[in-house]
Amino acid sequence: MAATASRGFVSSKKRVEFFFDVLSPYSWFGFEVLCRYRPIWNMELFLRPVFLAGIIKESGNQSPTKLPKRAEYMKKDLKRMAKFYQVPVQQPADFMGTVIKKGSLAAMQFVTAVDLTEPRFVESVSRELWLCMWCVCLPTL
Repeated sequence: MAATASRGFVSSKKRVEFFFDVLSPYSWFGFEVLCRYRPIWNMELFLRPVFLAGIIKESGNQSPTKLPKRAEYMKKDLKRMAKFYQVPVQQPADFMGTVIKKGSLAAMQFVTAVDLTEPRFVESVSRELWLCMWCVCLPTL
């Protein structure tokens, strides 16, 4: 698709692929910013669900929750970023049960199934899953 700019030249939409997991509150910030500014930034957004725990394991990396200093910083950082990006991220009351033990495999398999069968719903389904996992105003999954 091409759009004519005010100066008379044609600019095409930028293709942006966003890989995400609802387990990650940082992914939620990026997701909301990209969705919010998609028309302003003239981009075509493709949402790509992935399983972050699998990527972390296979890359030999560690979850921030297993690194005490990073986990401590993350608590403060999430509060600041939630306010800045106006995204209602709050740590679940049962963080260990909800985020660590339960994880996101089933949720991301569901989002992937939605992407394969009804891709127009990936954005809304993903947002609802983030709300369920990271917003204390709703019950946890």
